[in-house]
Amino acid sequence: MLSSPPPMSLSARRIRPWGAYLVMLLLSACSSQPAVEQVPVLEETFAKKTYDRNSWIINPTKLPEAKFLFEDEGLRLQIPVKSNSKEPAEVKSRFKLTGDFDTSLEYTIRSLPTTPEESCRLEIGLYGTAGSAAFRRSQLKGVPGYSLWYQPSGEDAKTFYRFQPLDVAVEGRWKLHVVRTGDQIRFTVQSFPDQEPWEVATLTYPGVVNSAQFRIFGKPQKDPVDVLFHKIRVSGEDLWFGQTASTPTTTGWSTPVIVGITLLLGAGAGGVVIWRRRGQE
Repeated sequence: MLSSPPPMSLSARRIRPWGAYLVMLLLSACSSQPAVEQVPVLEETFAKKTYDRNSWIINPTKLPEAKFLFEDEGLRLQIPVKSNSKEPAEVKSRFKLTGDFDTSLEYTIRSLPTTPEESCRLEIGLYGTAGSAAFRRSQLKGVPGYSLWYQPSGEDAKTFYRFQPLDVAVEGRWKLHVVRTGDQIRFTVQSFPDQEPWEVATLTYPGVVNSAQFRIFGKPQKDPVDVLFHKIRVSGEDLWFGQTASTPTTTGWSTPVIVGITLLLGAGAGGVVIWRRRGQE
């Protein structure tokens, strides 16, 4: 004769229905709440007088006479008087950009050549499959202004250039801002702390951006090119480091957040549901 199963304790009778209910509740929540993927963001302020070498390249040998000075307010770039090189002093990305992106440079000008014989510029540069583009604060033969320069890829492509003079007596902190949505780039500038941004130019620029550069150029004869970079900021759908799209290990985080623990008390099994969220420090 088959023996009867042992009687179920009162505590087991009470817990088993709640375990089943918890399973159903968590499965429903997970199916309706997809994982949150935040857009990767890199911000470089040169804090502690250093920078993230996994994200940026500073190559002092490209323009040996240039100076890169780490100060409390950021990175100071200088091209001294009598420099005759066409090379820039720059901070260059180690990553590529695809899709929509948003990049900006906050700066203060300490000194720019102002004579009619001299020209110089600071800029955000992009190099990619669509060609080379530069979004600039220019000093064109002594005339201050903002400009867009674009050399499309292709042997017969024509260079596009636009310059807007700027009547500025004293400059403080400004921002160059370049945003791509779809294939369209919008270039705006803004002074701090309260001026509304105004548009300099728009540009059709599709495809992969192999590198972004934040740099200064010039061949100063009387006054040096002297600019303080307060902050560089880049965000985008994909930041490619090497061959794989990813966020940098030094500035990103990926933290498992425990949504719930399901105890299958009747079967003596357990399960953990993990919701992974990616963000930035």
